[in-house]
Amino acid sequence: HAGIREDGKEGFSISYVYLANIIGSTVSPILTGFVLLDRFSLAENFFWITFSAVSFSALIVIASSISPVKKTMSVGVVFAFLFYLFCGHGGVYDYLLEKLQFKTMFDQRLSYKYVKENRSGIIAVSDQPPSDCLWGGGIYDGRFNVDPVINSNGIRRTYMVAALHPHPQEVLEIGLGSASWSRVLADNDEVKRLTIIEINTGYLEIDQHYPDSASVLDERKVSFFADDGRRWLFRHPDSRFDLVVMNYSFHWRVYSTNVLSEEFLRLVKRHLKPGGVFYYNATGSPYVPYTAAQVFRYVVPVENFFAASDSPFSMNLEQKLEGFKRFNHNGFPVFSKKEPGSLKVLDRLVRLDLFDEGETYRSRKDLLCITDDNMATEFKNTVSHPKVVFNPEWTWAHLFEIMFQN
Repeated sequence: HAGIREDGKEGFSISYVYLANIIGSTVSPILTGFVLLDRFSLAENFFWITFSAVSFSALIVIASSISPVKKTMSVGVVFAFLFYLFCGHGGVYDYLLEKLQFKTMFDQRLSYKYVKENRSGIIAVSDQPPSDCLWGGGIYDGRFNVDPVINSNGIRRTYMVAALHPHPQEVLEIGLGSASWSRVLADNDEVKRLTIIEINTGYLEIDQHYPDSASVLDERKVSFFADDGRRWLFRHPDSRFDLVVMNYSFHWRVYSTNVLSEEFLRLVKRHLKPGGVFYYNATGSPYVPYTAAQVFRYVVPVENFFAASDSPFSMNLEQKLEGFKRFNHNGFPVFSKKEPGSLKVLDRLVRLDLFDEGETYRSRKDLLCITDDNMATEFKNTVSHPKVVFNPEWTWAHLFEIMFQN
């Protein structure tokens, strides 16, 4: 009613309203998603967008034909709100992200030490001994630690690459995170070139607060690419690696299928040299190793990780021990006789039994192969029902019946 004149051309006037809506709904998400969220925090975006909208409303009131009294009152209300916005904005958003994450468990001792917000997401670090904890999108994303004795982030799994491949000279790491894994991989003297792919460059800024880990990015044998891992592999079809490492987040998170599906595994396989190994995190989903067993001949568990290859994992104790001795951090052996704790860890890692489970998983009938289409790990319970055996001829009625029963 305010924007359309009753002059016999109402339809023509309404078209301007539609045009404005189309322009606004197209430009706004592009401007917000690709520009504002990449330069300002969430709270700052709320402030400036609210400030702009309210200020624009004041201009409309001033330009309107209402009486001077109503105009003065309306503008006064607008300025009063803007004054409140300036004065109270900070207090409204104090600890907002922490409260969203920790909810009823929140107290100010859990406030973030560092926060980086950009269009790719929100990365934060909290002080939670024995080592600082990294959060990506409010979900656990690792800790800052390279010491296998402390092992607060399961970093021993990284050192296990010495028992998976005798000569991992060319290594690809998908995902930077805290850079702890990157630091350990680069500390292996056998590694001649380490390629790191990370889609969110915010991790680079967060990791700079931890020079011991971030120093890996300054080494000549390390190359960093800000890109999506899958897209990078497509764009570099001739790149080949002895080892591909991916310490991915939880399997149930959105977009997990992109790096857990059969299609992705076959893409990785094309980038492996003969005898190459894909070593990645299953985070408890039995569908992950089952899918790996459809692509690779050998699949061995390492805690919650799985190593997959078309060559057997047949290194003997002497070969493994020699591989672990190649880890040197800041010029000193990681597994040193001067540190009794490290020798105990070394003995445990060397003797860890790497038994092949590929054939065992291939023989199971109660699991789904993850594909780009079914997104199994994102939508299906990871604990298979013991009485349910998947039948590819099931109709939607069968599937719905099983869902309601479970």
